[in-house]
Amino acid sequence: MKRILVLGAGKSATTLIDYLIDHAHQNQWQITIADRDVQQAIKKVEGRPEATAMELDIANEAMRYSAIKNADLVVSMLPAFLHIHAAKDCVATKTDLVTASYVSDEIMELDVAAKKAGILLMNEIGADPGIDHMSAMEMIDRLRHEGGTITSFQSYCGGLIAPESDTNPWHYKVAWNPWNIVRAGSGGADFLMNGKEYHRPYEELYHNATELEVLGYGTLAAYANRDSLKYIDTYALKNAHTVLRATLRHPDFMIGWSAMISLGLTDDNNEFDVTGLTFEQWFLKASKNIKGENLAEKLISISAGENAFFLIENLGITSNEKIEIKGEQSPGKVLQSIIVKQWELMDDDKDVLIFHHDIEYEIDGNSHQLESSMIIKGDNQTDTAMAKCVGLPMAIFIKLFLTTGFENLTGVQIPTMKQVYEPVLKELKQHGIFFEEK
Repeated sequence: MKRILVLGAGKSATTLIDYLIDHAHQNQWQITIADRDVQQAIKKVEGRPEATAMELDIANEAMRYSAIKNADLVVSMLPAFLHIHAAKDCVATKTDLVTASYVSDEIMELDVAAKKAGILLMNEIGADPGIDHMSAMEMIDRLRHEGGTITSFQSYCGGLIAPESDTNPWHYKVAWNPWNIVRAGSGGADFLMNGKEYHRPYEELYHNATELEVLGYGTLAAYANRDSLKYIDTYALKNAHTVLRATLRHPDFMIGWSAMISLGLTDDNNEFDVTGLTFEQWFLKASKNIKGENLAEKLISISAGENAFFLIENLGITSNEKIEIKGEQSPGKVLQSIIVKQWELMDDDKDVLIFHHDIEYEIDGNSHQLESSMIIKGDNQTDTAMAKCVGLPMAIFIKLFLTTGFENLTGVQIPTMKQVYEPVLKELKQHGIFFEEK
């Protein structure tokens, strides 16, 4: 009997939990879904005897350690900054860990200890990062096997709203962790373009977006995603003059969000008491370092035009309505409360996930180009494309890891090796998740 502990029962965990429970009986798994909001966990397992729910505050060290010690494998669906707590306990208790988040410096420091303990800390096996890694490596390895040399690699992914559910001028709704939406790109981005390395600071990231035509969806904008340079070694792209991983959004979103950053509304440091404030009062205080007495004047001072004014005003940021949250809050936390309400995914709304790879390569001195794309649409507010594409790769990997296993797979890893991506991609195709190439 293998014991699987899932930490977190939020928006992105639905498909993962369903898959694990569906495969629990035949594989003799005992599944526990743990969340600080135990009612949320109970809803995920209701009427399903293969799984149980438990209340667990990740900050409670003793409770967390005990729960992890009693598991054979831990799946962390927690916010990324909390993974390190679970990871340290997993190393101490010699328990394998799977997450969908990027490998942080703190997690990477556990590599030697994890290998010594003989356990796996698998990261970046969700949608982006995850499906993008596996599908890219499948293409790259195949082209190399055919004698190709990769000269340019560009990869794009975006979680968006389906056209039939697009009902706001931002062309966006919340289908995953809203805090990740607020802080997306806050670390800036590094990439290689035409032989030159670039760094885009947060303040310029959305302003420097480029447009991309996506077949079956339309024109989207892309901004560089985190550090693309580190994937030169990961993907073995030493001969490439261009290496870029980017995030897709609607062009209007880029205009509005660039202005929000410049106004300081996404900031997570400048906390002040928001109790009893109206949104307009909060806005003026949060943007006090920007010249102007109102939104229009402040936008002029940061060279943002009428489109930005329309988008920001649409969020109700200049209204006399009182803020519901209280106490010392950063502007980013208040903004999160705004978008959760204004961009709420309704019951029948459908989100989409769009993936696109563009690879240039040479064989025998001749240049070629290969494009690979995929659009996955969600079913409703619960069974979202985001939940499918984050949860299924993790769940499939967990099943393979616990049943057939992977040779010499320990330490801190991401799913770029053939023994992992090949069977995971094969089963994802059975679920309708596969790329089309041209």
